[in-house]
Amino acid sequence: MTPSKYQQDIFDWVKNPTTANLIVQAVAGSGKTTTALKSLEYIDPTASVFFGTFTNTIADELKRRVPPNVRAATLSSYGFNVMRNNTRGRFKMEKDKTEKILQWDVMDFKNLDALHKKDYYKSRQSVSKIISLLKAHAFRGTVPDENLVAELVAKHGVEVPDLTNYDWLRDLLMPVWTRSISEEFWIDFDDMLFYPIFFDMEVEKFDWVFIDEAQDLNPCQIQLVSRMAKGHTVAIGDTYQAIYGFRGADVDAIDKLAEALEAQSAPLSICYRCSKAVIAEAQKIVPHIEAAETAIEGSVTTIMDAEFSPMDGNYVLCRTTAPLVQKCLGLIRNGQRAKVLGREIGQGLIALIATLGLKSNDTLERFATEVDTYRRTATERLRKTGREPEASAIDDRCDTLIALGSRANDVAGIVAEINCIFSDSASPGVTFATVHKSKGLEAKTVFILCPELLPHPAAKLPWQLTQEANLKYVAITRAQDHLVWVKSKPEKKINEN
Repeated sequence: MTPSKYQQDIFDWVKNPTTANLIVQAVAGSGKTTTALKSLEYIDPTASVFFGTFTNTIADELKRRVPPNVRAATLSSYGFNVMRNNTRGRFKMEKDKTEKILQWDVMDFKNLDALHKKDYYKSRQSVSKIISLLKAHAFRGTVPDENLVAELVAKHGVEVPDLTNYDWLRDLLMPVWTRSISEEFWIDFDDMLFYPIFFDMEVEKFDWVFIDEAQDLNPCQIQLVSRMAKGHTVAIGDTYQAIYGFRGADVDAIDKLAEALEAQSAPLSICYRCSKAVIAEAQKIVPHIEAAETAIEGSVTTIMDAEFSPMDGNYVLCRTTAPLVQKCLGLIRNGQRAKVLGREIGQGLIALIATLGLKSNDTLERFATEVDTYRRTATERLRKTGREPEASAIDDRCDTLIALGSRANDVAGIVAEINCIFSDSASPGVTFATVHKSKGLEAKTVFILCPELLPHPAAKLPWQLTQEANLKYVAITRAQDHLVWVKSKPEKKINEN
């Protein structure tokens, strides 16, 4: 390959590092993996190298492409090995560890009456989410700090349960946390990253450490990465593609990692994915992104909802789920193949149906009544405390359920509909996806529904608005050739008189 000026600067640094560590700011479609793999060729083949990825799928692919001295693995896998080396493997994996602690140790589920059991089902997701976030933020106290918990609840949209028999923070969250950190030999996926930090375990070190998608690191992962290298660290990511703050990722991860590593910064600014027209659109958000010299002209157009007519192979994106489901069902009714990416989204909707106490043979009338009651009570409580983003997320879930009921006869039919249209793989026809789920994907033609939702009207805080701008940038740069904005309403004309 003939390297760009940006790539050559990175290769020159790897050949002769001028500082201990390097942060590569790589724009969307800039060939960061290709650049990283080429960089490995300039490293002494006797040096130990770790190449960290976010998914096992990518790690497995890289294992076939990296030199023998390079270990490609996820950070979770690395943390698992740290634990195994420090405990001699004396632990048991339990992916539902937090829920089991809540259910059996804290609430003594087998001895609960029906009302108390209902409290368990209402609280398990909230408690599990907060415990996970405390670990992601590397909280090292023995008792959860109430101010930190309140901050995490607000920032990550955790729905606080409305319980009749428990105080969720004092009676549930705190004892679950205490039990969780005392169980060093009973671990879940969060513990693979958290326990090496919490227990100050001795970590394996490498001459070189490469970290991909550095913008998605959470505080716990940042601490782990900062301990791994005995020589040099190269972290590759894009500040403007940080969109997973709701999961616990730090929206300022690259800046904080650069500070922790005292790292030099290098740009990787040429996008090889997108057409010139699409890049011009992306530059409205990220001015330094550049189109490749060989990029086609492409197009960016705006159409009205009535003109929406995607073809097989096209992607359709939206900030929220309900519009995707409505459009997907419309295509299916017309005999066109279509799927919505994200099986876990569908499973979450099924879990919500169960939480509402709905049975398979319940009518659509009862279904609509229960969904409406849940929407009204849950959003009212959240909006009273100024938590509009969480309330809007509940509105989206409820709107999605109502849309799914349009082709069903009962609750069983709605569940069947969910299992039919939500998938973890792209459709051979039209693929629908939230912008969050579209990260890492691309298509020749991409439609973006409801552009008025980018930014989402519920986003008010500075970090939320930053995430929304990043989401819009990610959505735009999924399009290789043609980007189509799909508006549901005509813009209001301003009276100039």
